[in-house]
Amino acid sequence: MGQIESLKLQLALLAAEPDVQITHLTGGDIHGCVDELALDYDAVARNAEFMLNRGELTKDQYECIKRLDEYLSEMSGTANAHLWTPEGLHSTEAWRDVRRIAAECLGLFR
Repeated sequence: MGQIESLKLQLALLAAEPDVQITHLTGGDIHGCVDELALDYDAVARNAEFMLNRGELTKDQYECIKRLDEYLSEMSGTANAHLWTPEGLHSTEAWRDVRRIAAECLGLFR
């Protein structure tokens, strides 16, 4: 799978409803570690500047990807540990914002 396809897959997962995200997390070896959603996204988003420079991303796509990455980074830390639980995934405004931004980014690929 290419980098763009991997990026779109991670965006779709972050834009998905909480139950879809939980199923993804518990369906593999992850066993419900919500932070894996952000870690998997980060693994592909860190190449966004490279993809922009190669002409694989537009400036708008790049800026949206970076905004989402920065938002997820702001959610990290022990003070925000409650966000990184299945309950947090279902009920917090932060995760609703993540889904909204991810959907916005994904829409830029269509």
